[in-house]
Amino acid sequence: MKTSLFRPFAALAASFGLLAGSAIADPWPPVAGDLILGIQATGGTGSNVNLFYNLGPAFEFRDNGDNGVVVNIAQEMIDNYGTDWFERTDLYFGAIANFSASSSGPVTNGDPVRTFYLSRSTSTPGGSATWTGFNTSALGVAGTKLKGQYDEVFPNEPGRPDWVPTANEVGILASSDTVRWANSWTTWNPVPGAAYTVFTGGIQNNFGKAPGVIPMVDVQRITPSVNGTYETTIAIGSNGDVMVATGFFNLEATTPTGGTLTGIAPGGETVPGGTVRNVSATANTGFTFTGWVVNGGAAGSTNPLPITVTADTTVEALFAKDVSDTDADGISAHDELTIHNTDPGVANTPPAFPSGTSHLGTLGAGLVGAEISAFDPASERLFVTSGAGLQVIDLSDPTAPTLITTIDLSAAPFNAVSNDLSSVDVFNGKVAVSVVNANKEVAGSVVFLNAATAGVGTGHLSTVTVGHHPDMVTFTPDGSKLLVANEGEYIVGGPGV
Repeated sequence: MKTSLFRPFAALAASFGLLAGSAIADPWPPVAGDLILGIQATGGTGSNVNLFYNLGPAFEFRDNGDNGVVVNIAQEMIDNYGTDWFERTDLYFGAIANFSASSSGPVTNGDPVRTFYLSRSTSTPGGSATWTGFNTSALGVAGTKLKGQYDEVFPNEPGRPDWVPTANEVGILASSDTVRWANSWTTWNPVPGAAYTVFTGGIQNNFGKAPGVIPMVDVQRITPSVNGTYETTIAIGSNGDVMVATGFFNLEATTPTGGTLTGIAPGGETVPGGTVRNVSATANTGFTFTGWVVNGGAAGSTNPLPITVTADTTVEALFAKDVSDTDADGISAHDELTIHNTDPGVANTPPAFPSGTSHLGTLGAGLVGAEISAFDPASERLFVTSGAGLQVIDLSDPTAPTLITTIDLSAAPFNAVSNDLSSVDVFNGKVAVSVVNANKEVAGSVVFLNAATAGVGTGHLSTVTVGHHPDMVTFTPDGSKLLVANEGEYIVGGPGV
């Protein structure tokens, strides 16, 4: 993921509903029950730094596990752990919170005293092993340890300055602060892979996953003598987005031809379920946007396209050549822009065309495509292959070409193997057209016609069988022979060549 979402948490909390009432104004410093995200390196760059972020009251995540993107910490990760932080396998993260280390106190937002929230490594939302076996005493000890860590990492006591967050609301504890470092997460968690916890067992997950895989931790809620219950999942993307949700999906864009697509990060993203994106298509010069394809199916032409991600989603924008002719000079906007480098809004005059050429006329009406053409000077006719047959065009007046007819060569009297034409050539009043058999294991045909009389059912000279998949025909210089290039292509699953 490459999208950048550098915004203060307070603004994000308001938009995602993470914090209730006036608490959304400033989630710092943390209070009992706040869910703290921590990042810790076991070696290399940043092993002398612990990074913390207050995600807000844990009960908010208990009550709403699908918050989406809650913050972006990319710059802090780069500043403290290097530009390769997402690829590092020695860099861990996790989350932890508790309401009280004492045995007395009120129930808070439905959580009794000594309620713990803590994370555990997982590869799928809700897939972590369940925490078990914690009684009141064990949770009290854990709470005492956690309170000590809070007091040291986020101090507010005589002789020490109050904790002051950075611009992006991130707390940093460095080994240069020897007093607090000695009683921090680092001291309680000396074993790599078991960092950021008051328990043993390794609650953190490391970065450095396979391409396309994002690291996740499940947040579980523990009360005395009750096994951990799954609440939500925290995932951190390669762009620094911290996402909270119960489902994550891949969102990708197919690289378009003829334009650009924005709204999805290059290379794709993993996003929380329910993410809404407005995806926009912009046509390149000489092209026009024609529509969307989502997960292989047509999705209309609304632009931008709103997408709500509830499953793995692939989006493709379709573009076509701009064939409009706004200046009515007979040249499409695409050809003017990409071939002639002229303004499609202004009628063209030389030197818009290559030296020695000029525009005489254009034929579009009635044509059903055009691929290969051949001209017979005597009859002043142009023969053009198309998907519907052989098109015969009158060029006696080049400024006003007209379509005479379109011949179906599979019909009588031509009786070719199909109407799938691949090539055409003309010599001294004779027309030769190659025809491909629909079954490529069966030989194709070449039809010969009289150029002057060729029409629907007329002008037929002969039809001959040639090789498999004739793809090109050309007369020899003296016109006595016709050369046919046969591809010899077989259908998938057929015999080799």
